[in-house]
Amino acid sequence: MESIHAERPFFIPDKITIVDDVLTKGRTSFACAELLRAVCPEAEIRIFAMIRTQGLIEDIEKIVDPASGVVVGYPSGKTHRDP
Repeated sequence: MESIHAERPFFIPDKITIVDDVLTKGRTSFACAELLRAVCPEAEIRIFAMIRTQGLIEDIEKIVDPASGVVVGYPSGKTHRDP
């Protein structure tokens, strides 16, 4: 989180969508959401990622497997993504 910054915008949107290329554990996207939540506390914040992965997988069975889930952050800086 030390490498990113968010400022309160002139117009506070009702909804904010963070777009990420790859979501592995969700740490970067979660950090962005937390910074935006601090400057836009009333906004609904969502994350969209083109690719989600659990790490290095030798044999990929599907390329398209849409999912909706939740990323939870912990004080230690770790996150948990479901799915």
